[in-house]
Amino acid sequence: DTVNQAQVDNSHGLEELRELSKSLMRRQAAGEDLHRVWVEICSCLCPPLGLPAGSKEHPASPTAGALMAAITGSLLAAGPALAVSAPPEIIEAFSATTFGPQYLWLLMLLLPRSPITRAIMEPLWPVVAFALLHFYIDAVGAQQPGSLEELAKFGGVFNPVGQPLEAFSDMLKNPNFVTEEWSHVLTWDLFVGRWIWLDGLRRGIDTRAAVLLTNFTGPPGFLLHCLLCALSGKGLPPSELEPSLVLAAPCPSDRADEAVRRVFGIPPEGSALTVAAACAEDVVWDDMSRTAPITGRAAVFEMLSTRERTDIEAGARVVIERVADGRTAAGFTWHRAVEGFEGQGLRGTTFVRLNGDGFIDYVREGAEPLVKLGASTAPLLKAIAKPAGPGTPFERRTPSVASDVVKYLWTEVQGADDFLDEALRFFADGILYEDFNFKAPFRGKDSVRAFLTEFDIPGLKFIPRDISDGEQACCFTWEVDLGLSEGSRRVQGISFYEFDQGQIHYVRDIPEPVLRPSPVDALAATLRPGLARWEAVPHDGQA
Repeated sequence: DTVNQAQVDNSHGLEELRELSKSLMRRQAAGEDLHRVWVEICSCLCPPLGLPAGSKEHPASPTAGALMAAITGSLLAAGPALAVSAPPEIIEAFSATTFGPQYLWLLMLLLPRSPITRAIMEPLWPVVAFALLHFYIDAVGAQQPGSLEELAKFGGVFNPVGQPLEAFSDMLKNPNFVTEEWSHVLTWDLFVGRWIWLDGLRRGIDTRAAVLLTNFTGPPGFLLHCLLCALSGKGLPPSELEPSLVLAAPCPSDRADEAVRRVFGIPPEGSALTVAAACAEDVVWDDMSRTAPITGRAAVFEMLSTRERTDIEAGARVVIERVADGRTAAGFTWHRAVEGFEGQGLRGTTFVRLNGDGFIDYVREGAEPLVKLGASTAPLLKAIAKPAGPGTPFERRTPSVASDVVKYLWTEVQGADDFLDEALRFFADGILYEDFNFKAPFRGKDSVRAFLTEFDIPGLKFIPRDISDGEQACCFTWEVDLGLSEGSRRVQGISFYEFDQGQIHYVRDIPEPVLRPSPVDALAATLRPGLARWEAVPHDGQA
């Protein structure tokens, strides 16, 4: 009923507007002030807004009428009197192009993060609708008598040695041109205002002041947005925005382990957008199979989108196995799975860190190398590493939290003469130790002791870089210092330790591949994109 009544009110208002338009011509010809008459016409336009006559907000009051005239009649007020009357279609289009966008501006101003606003303004169709209305105004205007003569006046506007302002003012005598220019201005303002609003959503910037100013006066609103972006410390708006990524509102997390469970390991459809929405603008994604990290949310989204398409086509997904708890940093082990295949595809570990705003700002991702050096690794390292000096003393203690144990072993105890015995004190008897340089895992403390003894190489030092703050499990990144010359590249890696009753019962170590990227790994991913390896691994972990 409300909608029907509004349509009736609109119809009555347009009839009044037609009559006032005719009256305008007569009264202007008689020498009456055009601006005062225009205020009366603006007062007639109130019914489509649903303002009751006689209310304080009704434009019939001098103040409100003048304000409405300033907004909707600025082009007319700046130019000379109209020379011809406007056809009814132009009058109706003028009203639609003036008041239609205002409801959209109100949504972006009053409810910028509302699902209603997002549902209406995220798609491009509102701008397209008013662009089509502008095209309609052009089409109607082109059919009016003298339209070609009016079009020819543009030559004077763009004549650098003539009087372009005078020529433009002369064109403003034609209501068809006034309506076309008004629609032109308002449609572009809406386009820019929507862009500002989307950029604010994407990067967590308050855009209400900039959106309001853009609606009022156009370019100064854009300048204000640039200023607010710079003052926020988030930088100027990027010059290119991935459309799908723009539509993903920022999605911070309170805890890193919460982010892992929410955005990783989900079905591939839409996974790239979900992960990107949880990332900071300056996120660094360090995939150890690549030659260099990927920097920036847009670049990460592009990379993940390629993976998503591949996984959908191959019927593959990533399965999370274990998650390291943590507030500021966490991690998880995973494997790829393909529908219809028994066993596991490529296996790996991912480290995730949040910034102060709750967005992912760093990721290191390691997958098992398909070319495994195995038993030849230790002799190779012994041949390269430079012998170290005598062992360093340490103060023995028994930390009970996973992250503290990792820090204790690798920053305090490592390098001591009895490092191996002290480390094994924290290992459970039934430990499962996966080092992906080897085809099979090491099971039990005795097997792990033999493995660690082989790699207890003088001069070789593991340097932890990022350590998650978990209590039950810990994921951390590291590099290997072989004591070589300053500036020598260090081997990178990632590890995952899981605890049970204060002891380490599961470990997964992944060094970077010998070659980055590995041609063997790349070939397997190309020929078998689902598993990303030559054959599936049985669920018991035997490679």
